[in-house]
Amino acid sequence: DADSFWIDSVTGILYTDATLDYEKQKTYTLTIVAKDQDPRHPLNDTAQFLITVEDVNDNKPIFYPPAETVTLLENSRVGSIVTTVFANDSDSGTNQQVFYEIDPRFFSNFAVNSTTGVL
Repeated sequence: DADSFWIDSVTGILYTDATLDYEKQKTYTLTIVAKDQDPRHPLNDTAQFLITVEDVNDNKPIFYPPAETVTLLENSRVGSIVTTVFANDSDSGTNQQVFYEIDPRFFSNFAVNSTTGVL
């Protein structure tokens, strides 16, 4: 919305007047008016500007569910699927891609597929 910007009427430089957040609003359309100073017959022109906000990596992945208890038989074969983990990142593009790994300090007897989350 136009409240997110202001323009210097002398220089014509357009400034942000609020923090922009890609996840809340991806584009802004502004109509800018240029006016001359003729007091009797002022003339003006308008131009429309489309401002596109680029996403930055400002959201962390979130696991769904945030914790899980899984029961595994003691005689389960090596390579058995234990569960599939899932996390979502609300950023976009490559910032949205989630990769999984097990902290090597814990549970070294397990492996996780880095892209599918299969444990």
